[in-house]
Amino acid sequence: MTGYSATSGNRDAGRAVRDRGPARAAFGDPFLQGRAWRVLPILAVVIFGATFPSRASSPAHPHDDIVAMVEGAALSAAESEGLEDIEVRVHPLDPRLRPALCDRPLDVIRPHAGRALGPVSYGVRCGGSIPWTLYLRAEVSAALSLPVLRSSLPRGALIAENDLEMTTRRITARAVDLIVDPARAVGMELQRPLAAGSPLRHGQVARPQLVERGQTVTLIAGARVSGTAR
Repeated sequence: MTGYSATSGNRDAGRAVRDRGPARAAFGDPFLQGRAWRVLPILAVVIFGATFPSRASSPAHPHDDIVAMVEGAALSAAESEGLEDIEVRVHPLDPRLRPALCDRPLDVIRPHAGRALGPVSYGVRCGGSIPWTLYLRAEVSAALSLPVLRSSLPRGALIAENDLEMTTRRITARAVDLIVDPARAVGMELQRPLAAGSPLRHGQVARPQLVERGQTVTLIAGARVSGTAR
């Protein structure tokens, strides 16, 4: 089944292209994995003029025009949030669907409560003499540059600058908990062991508790002992 996709690089709108097969995605971190894109038949809500006629009795609105409206709206929504290198994959309309040729400009409806990434749904509405509304599903991803570990580190390790390297991952949800600035990770203490290639989250690191000269500390090694740091 043929799908549709659109891409955007450097905040420039992409163009629609044919996708001859399902997209594949694999990432090192579960949060970043998203779903492997599957090109499925579109589930469209059909109102008024969009029908499945037994024969072509009247001009139909081109499917490509409808899909292009969704692609453009999804790209604009993601770009408005500062995202870059955006990819939009729109699930195809059923080829038997023949919405009446609209004699007015099409309108886009965004019913998914403002979400710009991941699975989204957009409506395309014709307000012409034969009105109809179709809802199309799409998958939206974007590229994110972030630091990851060069090698595995144990719990309690202090992160040094040479422990990190920058990489680019594709995301399908807002990465609010990920550390994207390496300066925010350097000098922090790992709260759990992490494997090589792992991105860092704010909940996985903490400021180390340093002991200053003259500070009274308590050591527990089978028995509680108090002493003064020198």
